[in-house]
Amino acid sequence: MVTAVATGLEAAQVLMQTVPRLIVLDLDLKWLSGRQLIGVIRHNPHTAVIPLVALGGSQEDLGGIPILLRPVAAEQLLALVHRLAPSCGQRHSYL
Repeated sequence: MVTAVATGLEAAQVLMQTVPRLIVLDLDLKWLSGRQLIGVIRHNPHTAVIPLVALGGSQEDLGGIPILLRPVAAEQLLALVHRLAPSCGQRHSYL
């Protein structure tokens, strides 16, 4: 299952209700940036271990979180998803 959100604040609210198997986030989210959301995720013991993938316009150091540069090829994203969360299947949540 994939859960799509439009803002970082909405993502933080969703994370209070569910713990996804993987999080793919844009660094340029509104209302709570992707960088700020990473901090929220990493400081919560329930979400700190969730693999993260960031989408951005440039390479930067995010403490080991892989960044895919926009525009992202679907094949590139899917390969990274399967590498980071190989047990994910159709019944698992992605945010």
